[in-house]
Amino acid sequence: MTNKRTSGKRQLFQQPHSTLVTAVLGRVQLGDSWSDIEVGNVAVDNQVVSRGVYPYFRHPIYVGDLLLLLGLALSLNSWLVGVAAAMVLPVFIRTIQEEHSLRKVLTGYEDYARRTKHFIPFIV
Repeated sequence: MTNKRTSGKRQLFQQPHSTLVTAVLGRVQLGDSWSDIEVGNVAVDNQVVSRGVYPYFRHPIYVGDLLLLLGLALSLNSWLVGVAAAMVLPVFIRTIQEEHSLRKVLTGYEDYARRTKHFIPFIV
């Protein structure tokens, strides 16, 4: 027999699967345009990817990863939810830095950025 608390945890635990799918789809749909931006390596021949999940928001890998961490921490009723939540601002700042580099190198990125949301489809 399950109580409300156990049932709620089970429902929350199911949510991270969709966030993982978002991150994986984002990576797969980048294809050859994937680059190690952490070291500032954006290839000149890369192209803006605007298919799949990318018409809805520009950073599906970051969003999926952050939501996965938050969802797991919540489902496990862990204090780590605070750590996961605290990661949102540094990740957001990192995406702004990455976009600055992408605007310099990728033709059409500026237009793409105007058409799409940063993190949350139709909102932010």
